[in-house]
Amino acid sequence: MSDAVVGAILVAVLLETCRRYLSGTLALVALLFLTYPFVANNLPGILHARMYSFTRVFTTMFASANAVYGIPMSVAATYVIMFSIFGAFLKNFNASDFMFRLSTAITRGMAGATAKTAVIFSLLIGMIIGSPAGNVAVTGSITIPMMKKRGYRKELAAAYEAAASTGGPLMPPVMGSAAFLMAEIAGVRYVHIMKAALLPALLYFLSIFFGIHFECKRTSIDCERIDSPIDKSAWEILKKGWFLMLPLVVMVGTLVIGYSPVKSAYYSSISLIALFVIQNLKFDKEVIKNIFISIKEGAMGASSMTIACGASGIIVGILAMTGLGSRLSTLIVTLSQGNLIITLLMVMMTALLLGMGMPISASYLVLASVAVPALIQLGQPVLASNLFVLFFACISAITPPVALASYVAAGLADADLGKVGWLAFRFGIVSFILPFMFIFGPALLMNGTWFEVGRAVLMGILGVFALAAANVGFLFAPLKKWERLVLFIGGLLMIDVNWYSDLAGGIIVISIALLNLQRKKEGADKNAVS
Repeated sequence: MSDAVVGAILVAVLLETCRRYLSGTLALVALLFLTYPFVANNLPGILHARMYSFTRVFTTMFASANAVYGIPMSVAATYVIMFSIFGAFLKNFNASDFMFRLSTAITRGMAGATAKTAVIFSLLIGMIIGSPAGNVAVTGSITIPMMKKRGYRKELAAAYEAAASTGGPLMPPVMGSAAFLMAEIAGVRYVHIMKAALLPALLYFLSIFFGIHFECKRTSIDCERIDSPIDKSAWEILKKGWFLMLPLVVMVGTLVIGYSPVKSAYYSSISLIALFVIQNLKFDKEVIKNIFISIKEGAMGASSMTIACGASGIIVGILAMTGLGSRLSTLIVTLSQGNLIITLLMVMMTALLLGMGMPISASYLVLASVAVPALIQLGQPVLASNLFVLFFACISAITPPVALASYVAAGLADADLGKVGWLAFRFGIVSFILPFMFIFGPALLMNGTWFEVGRAVLMGILGVFALAAANVGFLFAPLKKWERLVLFIGGLLMIDVNWYSDLAGGIIVISIALLNLQRKKEGADKNAVS
């Protein structure tokens, strides 16, 4: 009984801490799951189960390895805190400034250079932070005012930042805490997760790049070259700050040769300090102060994720104790009648609903217990199934009506929440298609021969190009409504990676592109004559 009392106190403190400092939605969802064992005998259908006692429920919450102190908390106490400290080291040893300068130098002279800088900067920072809303808060305070000053309307600037920041947790090598949870739950080596996630993440950011380019060409915003405050080339910036990139190389290298993520983060942090000291030829009080500040900030930064992991541990514990998780998984397969496409759509909707207002790690943990088994029952690989739900757990950050990343961006831009939410959703629309692409085309997860992977990459690039153009309504010249529809269909045909759909989609996209290019030339000739 004493364990149950301690467990009840622990759960009450955890839920209140979650409500007050993290997410009221997550606290409410955890509370609803917590009440289930006490009322399950009165519920109909698949939700019906025997009633559990107070002692059984709260003893499980406190003493079981499948509840609060289960895998989620273990990951938070090891992987999350180490990578949070590593991120703080990058921040306090000038890596953030270096990444911004490098992003600006790379995009200088491009159409939409300011918005594209925001995308690259959000990619570099976001893969370390691992939270779309947190990424917006860090990078948006710099990039959103920069875009507004350049002529982007405030809703557009906020939407670009929200969409770009949402892709950060999908980008290797760090991918935020959810990837570490995946490694533990799915039993897949972290290096394999990095390898599989690379191409889908790059295609996501490429789709936003295309969208920015077409939008800027359509509206003539940010198309002319400007005098950048950073006059150096990307190569010059890399030569001066190369040591700030080496810790990421150390991280990838140590993971590839078999070190654990914890050791990789540790050695990466040590290498950053050592390279900083060698580069600047000093090890003074300022360096020591930054080391202690980084450790403190990293530990504090990990606290929010620890709360999320603890609260989600309540949900996972209830699902395991009552068997509700397996029953819900069976329900999904039954309702879809074994049809893979219907099952994928149901899992997508479940992921988006659970992800609204919940941290990615908490949303993923629930989905890993409910939705992933449904996909595995239909013969899908473990890694592809987990990545599918992780994608949609991330994308929920820009999915209305509750779009946390969009709300943070709207606040920074002083823009309308609704308009920013729907714009970010529109700019990130390709992200709703990419998970289906790698389910039907495993080569996008680098699962296949070099030829198959190369073909999947080429078709993926052409597909996101077509979808982005259709979304914006501009290619070389404005697209007509029927052209946008046909181009969108051409992009969708490349979801199912086989020769027939690829050939049909490629012919459609190239035909519309040539037709649109011809219209641009005719318009240019008319203007020249007049």
